[in-house]
Amino acid sequence: MRTIAALALTATALLVGGTTTSPPADASFRQGISFLDNGIVRVGVDLSNGAKITFVGGAAGSSTDLVKDVQPWYYSGPYTEDGSPGWHAFSGGATTVLASRNDGRTIYTKTLAADELSLPCECLFEQWVTVTARAILVRNRLTAFRADATRYAASPQELPALYTTGRTHRVFTYDGRAPYTGGPLREVTEDAGGFFRPGPSWLATEHWAAVVNDRGFGIGLFKPDLVTFTGIPGSSVGNGVEGYLSSWTNEEIDANQGYDYAYTLVVGSLRQIRTYAYDHRPDARPNYRFRFDREHWWYPSGTDRGWPVRGALRVLGGPTDPALLGPRAWWRASSVPAVYVRARWLSRWSQVATLRWFRANVGAAAESALFVPIRHDRFHTYAVPLAGDPGYSGWITGLGLDPLPIGDDGAEVDVACISWKPCPVHRREEAAIATSGAVPYLDAFDGDSIDQSFWQETHGGAGPSVTQDGELEIDVPAASGVDPNFQAMWAGVASRCALHGDFDVQVDYRLLYWPLANGVHLNFGTGWPQAVGRQNLGGDTVFAWFPPSVVNDPLDDLSGSLRLVQSTGFITGFVRHDGNWVRLLDAPSSHTEATVQLSISSLASDFGHERVKVAFDNFRINSGRLVC
Repeated sequence: MRTIAALALTATALLVGGTTTSPPADASFRQGISFLDNGIVRVGVDLSNGAKITFVGGAAGSSTDLVKDVQPWYYSGPYTEDGSPGWHAFSGGATTVLASRNDGRTIYTKTLAADELSLPCECLFEQWVTVTARAILVRNRLTAFRADATRYAASPQELPALYTTGRTHRVFTYDGRAPYTGGPLREVTEDAGGFFRPGPSWLATEHWAAVVNDRGFGIGLFKPDLVTFTGIPGSSVGNGVEGYLSSWTNEEIDANQGYDYAYTLVVGSLRQIRTYAYDHRPDARPNYRFRFDREHWWYPSGTDRGWPVRGALRVLGGPTDPALLGPRAWWRASSVPAVYVRARWLSRWSQVATLRWFRANVGAAAESALFVPIRHDRFHTYAVPLAGDPGYSGWITGLGLDPLPIGDDGAEVDVACISWKPCPVHRREEAAIATSGAVPYLDAFDGDSIDQSFWQETHGGAGPSVTQDGELEIDVPAASGVDPNFQAMWAGVASRCALHGDFDVQVDYRLLYWPLANGVHLNFGTGWPQAVGRQNLGGDTVFAWFPPSVVNDPLDDLSGSLRLVQSTGFITGFVRHDGNWVRLLDAPSSHTEATVQLSISSLASDFGHERVKVAFDNFRINSGRLVC
């Protein structure tokens, strides 16, 4: 069992180990800025300044930089007395660049970001930048791991925050009632030279706005999934920040959330910027599928179970109103004659839910349509007819859902989809949700990428790989090598979040390639370390290792389940065999918190140099307090 000790890596090593890559020789890289240039536009990411985008302009040969910087900027609680968010995460101050890569097509960066006081924000930023024709495509990811696990209310998020200089100071947009018909643009002139949050806002019904110079040349921001924009014009005098632009929406940022979004910067004239928006016109009709995130929906006073989202939003009933609000939008009522809601109700007495819609120029007022009856046994798709309702006409700017009345304590609603067309049915996901009960976290590894809000990969040595495609697979090629510092190899995932106090966790496993005497251990354990698992070293066995206690029992099953339970100062390991949980070992445990790992490991002296491949599936926290 001594091989598991090699898995006790530090948090720093998990964050940065093996990820930093130097730019290739043919990449343009000077003065701390990594560039991409396609002969039409040029973009630069400043690795000495928090990996912000600090250069946007024409191709090489043009020295005109149109921006001061472009960066992600997130907000959350705790909130001050005047309602201002006390947590700001952005690429400045104490931001540290952990990894960077420029392969001539994409600039990738990972940073340990800062907060408003230039302190570490307990979060990571990742950014992918590519160029095509006049467009700069940017994808951002926030991975939060805040010690403060309080569920704070939603706050406006800048997606992104774009600051320009005096060269680009005039703000233009289209916010009329005939989008994509070539109507006249509007110049935003409110509050010239003044900065406040979120600033003058409007509904950009063509999903774009631009900051340009006096000749109409500059940068467009295109955000196909949002219409709420804010911008502040400046003047051509001075060298400070003279223009500002952002797309924004209210969003709840959980302490352990993974939050992804994308946007496009377009370099050119107003005509060229608008042409790009027309060429990439989105379908503006509502189509929200809550498989992996909240799709920009938020709660004015209620809440859901929290992050991560797995197949549905689990909305919680209670003393506050659990209503959901969707992002501001813009579609013609006649194009959406009905809205479909796929959900599952768990409520003692709720019988009616209410779908709401908002109309242009009606302010905060909303019309509504009841849909009945609610069925409480399983997921159903509810079709809500809207055509013909006298209040449903003209331009619609968003939806809301009141799934439960105030005071329905203990009630839950799993909302999987709200769409203008019949919702897709994902039977496996819905079955997992229906059996999850009060599980704090469930990962069926169904997607094609690891849930980075909960897991982080860990590797030691050369060769082993970790992939996800319906299950979490770890492949150990025969030619794999050990880490010379540890004389061991390991690969797998470890949780970013910790279980505090007593807990009950389990996972399924399969031995896909498992030759005799292969010397590789399959481990399901904690970061202390304590573990249960399988090994084949002089015999096929299942083990439990709670130092200094250890047990090895013969077992040749090629699949099964493993379980760890901590209760009242003792930890117990189980294996599922012939349909029953078999107790392997009890031992005293004084630990008050635990991270979880799914991995393989082997010592140099044990590895049999034959291919080994294992898989984990259906990781489940049955009970425990999860802190991220």
